[in-house]
Amino acid sequence: MSVTPTTNQFHTSAGLADKEDATAKDAGSVMGKAYKALADIPLRRKLGSYRSMFPHEDQPNVNTSNVAEIYSDLLRSIKPGAHSEPVVRLAMKILITQICSGRTSYLLDLLTAKYQSEMRQIISTICSLCMKDLEDLSDSLERKTRTHTVPASSKQVIAITWALIFAAKMATRSAQQLVIDAGVLDVILRVYIRYPTLGVTTAHDSECKTELFDSCQYLLRILVASTPAVFDHPVCSLWTDCNAQPPAYGEEPSTNPIGFRAAWRRVPRACAKQRLMIIFRGSLWGSDFDSASEIEAYRDLVEFTRAENYDAETVALAALAILKRIISSSDHAQSLINLLTQGSQEDVRRVFSGIVQLWLESIADKIQKDETLASGQQGGAMDTHSETQSHTGSVPEIPTEPTLLEQEKENFFYKVHGLDSALFAVVAFAGECATGVDSGTRQAMVECGVPALVLSAFVCDDYQPDSLLEPFRKAVPKGSRRKTRDGSIIPATSLTSESINAEASTLSVIVHKPKFQRNWQGGRFAQRVNQCAALMNGLFPAEGTGEQYAVTRALFSRIVAHT
Repeated sequence: MSVTPTTNQFHTSAGLADKEDATAKDAGSVMGKAYKALADIPLRRKLGSYRSMFPHEDQPNVNTSNVAEIYSDLLRSIKPGAHSEPVVRLAMKILITQICSGRTSYLLDLLTAKYQSEMRQIISTICSLCMKDLEDLSDSLERKTRTHTVPASSKQVIAITWALIFAAKMATRSAQQLVIDAGVLDVILRVYIRYPTLGVTTAHDSECKTELFDSCQYLLRILVASTPAVFDHPVCSLWTDCNAQPPAYGEEPSTNPIGFRAAWRRVPRACAKQRLMIIFRGSLWGSDFDSASEIEAYRDLVEFTRAENYDAETVALAALAILKRIISSSDHAQSLINLLTQGSQEDVRRVFSGIVQLWLESIADKIQKDETLASGQQGGAMDTHSETQSHTGSVPEIPTEPTLLEQEKENFFYKVHGLDSALFAVVAFAGECATGVDSGTRQAMVECGVPALVLSAFVCDDYQPDSLLEPFRKAVPKGSRRKTRDGSIIPATSLTSESINAEASTLSVIVHKPKFQRNWQGGRFAQRVNQCAALMNGLFPAEGTGEQYAVTRALFSRIVAHT
């Protein structure tokens, strides 16, 4: 069976937004759009007169002799690029009213009488526009109210549910390949991405969410029955709960469970980014979040740390999402620990490299903010510089708009600065992982800088591991607020064993001095030592430890030794 139809679908519904953008550009200037809207006024009035006729019975009343003409007007009105948006929206509203009634036999009969290219375009347009409405609603709620969930009983959810049922009905009329070519598999993928954001607060919400899931599963079963190549589509590997059979990438689940999620590499980058942001915003960690979905979310986060497959911002956001979850989870993300112990050494290396570097960046950020506050650069110095610029006539640089990653890191750093519980959560997570993996993976953890977490626990005015923190400082030219280092990505830095050992050597000398310990009162110093000792015992157990890191082990053993 040829796989061409499924592998080419990303040029259909998933790319509809791109097509719509291109169509908008082709429409010309604002004047051109205004002219199109004026030209569509008669058609819009005509469509408005149809609204009272819908929804009609499954077979139209004999007195409605012009029903074929009505549907012809509606279907040509939603043709991409042919008419203004108000016309498209009105026609879609009327069609969806009928489709949501479930009485679609007449519409299906009309479609099957058309050319296949027209049928495919109509199915694609109906499903894609309904999906886009749901995505727009979700994005709008997040922008305006910071709400990350959409009521599962909203009209947009009901519309996409019935649109998929309509596509399934079309597929049962020996039009499975046509429906596949219309890009419905891409639409189901987009449903999967948004599905966790559908909030359930009432029984009706629960029913609507279940109906959407059932419509996706029903359509998949119909399509795979005639075209087994459907299983090559990424959604069949990603949405395993919705899949009627094992996914295409499930032959060896015990080898590396994270490998299941490699299908994200074959989807449009925008879809992968949406999935990441939904996990990042916390929509997946609600009270109704089941363990299977939690494991899928963690697998995706680990997958998105692959710099060779995803852009730098995606990789950094994935690492930040993991770090946030470790700190906020009461069990220190036990599911993630279990996942990493089954994963590859490279998975562990990527995850901990991101965690350590972000944590060190948060410490460097706090030190830099404290220094700036102490030196008065946020007050008089900046005002003086502004006055100097105005006298000399030079134009001050305009601060750049912070990127999404910069904003998220800034928010995160603000919340964890000086918070012992955050430090202990990160150290405990690393220690539990080290305890559960083999010697080769523990070595990978050491190589990516995990021992630096111990050094970070003792940062204070008397001790700052500058060689480790310097790469994470934001360089600020004198008299300017503009950052010269790109803060939108995690800085590329190598935490070498030599640099870590050098800083550990310094700390090992001063850590047990009473004056140094007074930086942490009320038992806080002992807590640090105990937490860090557990991490070191995990990284360097008595058995199976090679001589490669004998110096590192000796230095850190001295640091965490009880006096």
